[in-house]
Amino acid sequence: MKIANIQAKDRARGLRATLGFIQGDSLALDAVLTETAEDPNPGATGALILALTEQAATYAAAAPDAACQLQRMILEYAQQEGDHG
Repeated sequence: MKIANIQAKDRARGLRATLGFIQGDSLALDAVLTETAEDPNPGATGALILALTEQAATYAAAAPDAACQLQRMILEYAQQEGDHG
């Protein structure tokens, strides 16, 4: 389901960022961030975030209990934040 107006270049940046992260390639991540920051479109950063969110949701759809897993992770992070201050 596409609910945001995300361009192909935003999706490509999201894929490049994800691949860079998986491969531990900080130069690839830096390149995506620099390219996004230099984009003349003032909404480029938001579009990258939405593209990454769309990508995560697409991957999560393969897991039947993805929503429950995400909710569990949110609670775990909230608990960690509470434990540290």
